Amino acid sequence: MIKRHMGIECLRIVSMFMIVILHTLGQGGILSNLEMFSRQYYSAWLLEIVAYCSVNCYALISGYVGINSSFKYSRIILLWLQVIFYTVVITLFFTILFPEKITGDMWLNALFPFTTKQYWYMSAYFGMFFLIPFMNAGINTFSKNKMRSFLVTVVIFYLFMPTVMGIDTFNLGGGYSMIWLCLLYIIGGCIKKLDIVQVMSQKKAMVLFLLMIFTSWLSKCFLDAYHTEYGMTFVSFTSPTIFFAAVALLIFFLHIHIYNEKVVRIVNVFASISLGVYIIHVNPLIWNNIMWNFAADYANNRSIVMLIKIFIAAVVIYLGCSVIDLIRKRIFEFLKIAERCKMIENRVEKINEKR
Repeated sequence: MIKRHMGIECLRIVSMFMIVILHTLGQGGILSNLEMFSRQYYSAWLLEIVAYCSVNCYALISGYVGINSSFKYSRIILLWLQVIFYTVVITLFFTILFPEKITGDMWLNALFPFTTKQYWYMSAYFGMFFLIPFMNAGINTFSKNKMRSFLVTVVIFYLFMPTVMGIDTFNLGGGYSMIWLCLLYIIGGCIKKLDIVQVMSQKKAMVLFLLMIFTSWLSKCFLDAYHTEYGMTFVSFTSPTIFFAAVALLIFFLHIHIYNEKVVRIVNVFASISLGVYIIHVNPLIWNNIMWNFAADYANNRSIVMLIKIFIAAVVIYLGCSVIDLIRKRIFEFLKIAERCKMIENRVEKINEKR
């Protein structure tokens, strides 16, 4: 049995919860209904920026963990089955209860979720997955000097230059792309190989995280006031401040070790179903019919009340989706889906060996 790093597993959970907060603020309609420069505006955007590095964290984790993991096609098959399970079930659910909302194209999208871009992250990850063995091979042959040179190159040419110039020179799409996920995967692998956790203490990591968050937030406040068109300059996945916030958060959680067996079991359960939380609540039918503007009225409350409501809503969404995915997981375990995926992979490998 593979021994998991509990700090990493905790970060999976925290990152996904932060993603739910992002979607509550954005798709929930809060940010678009705020009065500019009000207390609610500054509070909501601070929370948004705190949570913004969550997607980068998820990609960094992939590289940090994947660099020493064996490459198995059964993993992507299992992931594909998990996604298509939800796209088909949710589409069937809406077909029965809200048939007027379903078209033939929606069923086609449900059957081919990756190729029809039902989920940008899953489609980008699907494309990146087949490059993992080549990225691992490259990282594992890098000297430490080459790794440091690579990191400096990424920071200068892929983070600072595009952000300062305001031009997406390398078509990173603000981070919504397979290229960006590949870069983060490699960086996550380099962080593992360079053992950066030994260089930066947990306290320094948290200080760096807070510094990056407040730098992004203050820049947002300043630019909104004097150059509104540039307000989002440091609020994107490819912003250097958001990137370093994600790296700092990864290092912070790498310092966390849990030895209590009961807590370990709980963390492992929630970490294993965290991706399901994303797949469920970002499903297009849920996204456009349930998530859309559901929290818009929160913007009319006092700041503290608004923040409490956002937190409660995020908890409800996270726990609700977790329960659903836990049921899906039990169904997959009963049907031995993972074992069957591995069996298919083994048979294909044997056939290739005979050729």
